[in-house]
Amino acid sequence: MSQRQLTVTLTEEALLIAAAGHDVQGPRVRVSFGDAKVASESSARNVSSDVSLRVSGIAGLLRLDSKKSYLVALTKVTDVGFLPTEKKRERVYRVDDVVLIPLVYEPAKEILEKLRKIQTEHEQSRSIIDDDEEDNTIDDSGSDYESEYCSDDDEGSVTKAGSAEPATDPADESIVLDESPSLAQSPPRAPVAENVIKRRGLYGRIMKGWFGRKGFRAQGQDQLALFEGGATPRKEKSDPFLTEAGADAESEAETTEEVKKEVLEDEGFTAESLVGKLVKTIQVLFSSQTMFFCYVHDFTRQFQGGDGPRREYIFNNHISQPFADAGLESFCVKLTQGFFGQRKLNLPEDKGEGFLTIVSRRSCLRNGLRYMRRGLDDDGNCANFVETEEALFVYPSPGETSAEPTWFSHIQIRGSIPLFFSQSPYTLHPVPQLHRSDAANTKALQRHFDNLKRVYGGVQCVNLVESQNREAIVGAKYEEEVRDLHDEAVGWKWFDFHHECKGMKFENISRLVANEDIDAQLLKYGWSSEGSRQKGVFRTNCMDCLDRTNVAQSAFGKAVLNRWLEQLNLELTIADSDNLNWIWADNGDAISRSYTGSAALKGEFVRTGVRDYKGVIADATNSLTRYFTNVVSDFFTQLVIDFVLGGVSAHAFDDFESRMINEDPGRLVKAEQMRQNAIEVTAGIVIVEGEEMLDGWTLYSPVEPNTIQTRDFTELVLLLTEGALYACRFDFETERVLAFERIALNNVVSIQRGVYITSTLHHVFTDPKRNVGFVLRYVAGDPDAIRTNHRSINNTVDRGKGSSDIRVLAFKATPSQSGKRDEERLVRAVVDEIATKCMGGDEERAKDLIEERDIVSLAEAQGATGLWERLEYGFRNAPSIILSILHCSWFIS
Repeated sequence: MSQRQLTVTLTEEALLIAAAGHDVQGPRVRVSFGDAKVASESSARNVSSDVSLRVSGIAGLLRLDSKKSYLVALTKVTDVGFLPTEKKRERVYRVDDVVLIPLVYEPAKEILEKLRKIQTEHEQSRSIIDDDEEDNTIDDSGSDYESEYCSDDDEGSVTKAGSAEPATDPADESIVLDESPSLAQSPPRAPVAENVIKRRGLYGRIMKGWFGRKGFRAQGQDQLALFEGGATPRKEKSDPFLTEAGADAESEAETTEEVKKEVLEDEGFTAESLVGKLVKTIQVLFSSQTMFFCYVHDFTRQFQGGDGPRREYIFNNHISQPFADAGLESFCVKLTQGFFGQRKLNLPEDKGEGFLTIVSRRSCLRNGLRYMRRGLDDDGNCANFVETEEALFVYPSPGETSAEPTWFSHIQIRGSIPLFFSQSPYTLHPVPQLHRSDAANTKALQRHFDNLKRVYGGVQCVNLVESQNREAIVGAKYEEEVRDLHDEAVGWKWFDFHHECKGMKFENISRLVANEDIDAQLLKYGWSSEGSRQKGVFRTNCMDCLDRTNVAQSAFGKAVLNRWLEQLNLELTIADSDNLNWIWADNGDAISRSYTGSAALKGEFVRTGVRDYKGVIADATNSLTRYFTNVVSDFFTQLVIDFVLGGVSAHAFDDFESRMINEDPGRLVKAEQMRQNAIEVTAGIVIVEGEEMLDGWTLYSPVEPNTIQTRDFTELVLLLTEGALYACRFDFETERVLAFERIALNNVVSIQRGVYITSTLHHVFTDPKRNVGFVLRYVAGDPDAIRTNHRSINNTVDRGKGSSDIRVLAFKATPSQSGKRDEERLVRAVVDEIATKCMGGDEERAKDLIEERDIVSLAEAQGATGLWERLEYGFRNAPSIILSILHCSWFIS
């Protein structure tokens, strides 16, 4: 159980966190400045406080390095409904705003004072409103809506969903919003053009930052303002940690010596120009109104029971770990990304009080954005996996002996097609590309369904992608793999949504629900209620598992609800049907915002059952918004998500700043598994009979053979056996060996190990501890040592340009996939092992083979870096948004 209201107090050495209230006793948390150490201390010790702030909870601690950390606190939450637990109604809250408080005194004080001022003004205005409406308040009978949320001294960050500006909901007239705080209210829909036009500032700032000489550092990002144009003025300093060093700390080193000194001395987080963007992106991520929690009840636990908490559904599990390690986990709330919505049904008075609830829990195991996360991983985890639970609770009429509600619960799941595939983010209608071998796809898909059967029982697949055109590429492969399982617990149904509902006739989804096999399976799996348990689950997917999937799931949900009402001798009224449609549409929008950055398409059909020109325009606008988001900010946002979830360390931003501006950062998360797979596949193909692989690595090497100093590098697989080295070019997408060279160990003349600077265009490239490598010098062997694969029996032999008796093969360490800086250690270990094998296992003689000397020094690299290369680097790392804007401008016209 989490602490409800907390007070964050600023002292000279730390932030102190304690339960809010004048008479509250118990321990408080001390989060030290500098090392960000979390510890418990007695509340009896008096402290000198400069400023304090009431917050609705703590999400966790973000550590960039040993000196830079932020406390993530919830500053605004909205009451969206309740969960019935142990005869009580435990409130559910949506996170509307968070603040990242830097663990440095002066910046923390500035932020806390500003927030406290806003908070005080809000409390005063709310007090006036509460006085005016005091006589109109109706008590929520039987609820656990505690008085602390309505007290005069409360911090004012908790609001009721019903107090928000009403949405344009046709069913609102049938709902008394003030009758119970359990009635969730949909947020107002933005105007049609707002998603693109209002967000123009976001893209403008990104463009300015990328083309500016100092990048995002020059923009002055303020931690309190959102991308969407908050009222808080922006500060002049982007990184609050720079305030201690003064204005000079922001100036970049202009000379080579200054750059070199900075690289040698700074072992911490070096992507300084991204700090402001990083902080702001995290704030937007947590403030996107897609995070939900309950102070008392385990939100990850299904209504129908089960063990909890389920860590895969706790979004802040990683960043709250410092509190858990200190035994202070109760000071952090457990946030689940997804959706919570609730509507009160219009039941006859003698039938009691009924509430319809929909909860969606989005998995963190392959979490991410639309084109950054597709398909599944080697562990069987698929992208955009969401468990959606529909529940009905009917409370007895007043005067009945039992206060226990009659309840029903039904679970559906959605998730990306469980295959290895991808789609390009740079076109509006990208063609899916299948990856990996058939064996790899089968193995991962089998793991996926094994995981589902273990949790849910049977699985009925409902595939909504096109059976013709571009989507059929993955749809047909999916069907083939499922049928090859020969598993009676896994059913299959292909419903081509675009074909069946052509002409915007989305009501034809009823054909799917009424299908004889589907209806039989729905009854077979059933649902959970008192004394029964759901026996299987419907797994629905389209390409994104968003728009078509939401339409289908809402149809299944309505069918199930009608069966529940039949058991209770009730009927679904028109108003209740509208409520159901709206809550499912809100669910689709929330999941869509998490995955694409915009609301779901076809949402107005789910809400109203009508598809007209307004819906077409809205969908076109959202499609354009998604397109802009895909090509502008998704790469960075995906890396932020991976960082928050613990998939990469903060040092991954160093590589993003220099190497990954236009690459998918998700490659870092499972790259080690991909590389290990490449090593195993390559070994099985190229190693000659009679030899066995002793070790293998993936390393960078010049594209041009027999060269050292070059601009273009490729990734090679290097294999070691008792008698030879195999240098192999490998296609990671198709898992195919393109070419390889076998070098006999007794032909190795020397191994040079040292600094290998290949560029001076960014400080990450000039770090001598990260830019290291080795050069093999060897005598050319027999002519068939190099083979190129042309996918035919006519493989060619090629020695390459510049061939001579003594050849060179250069290798450079790849960046550490975890963000940890261990490239120097890696190269040392690889060279020692190769040299020892070359000398028959004699470690002393191996030392004579190794030459410790710079391969390409910083000075040599500077001399080789010309003006044209510098210009090309600048253009290459400018985001491709320029071309995208031109493309979109043409598309709009």
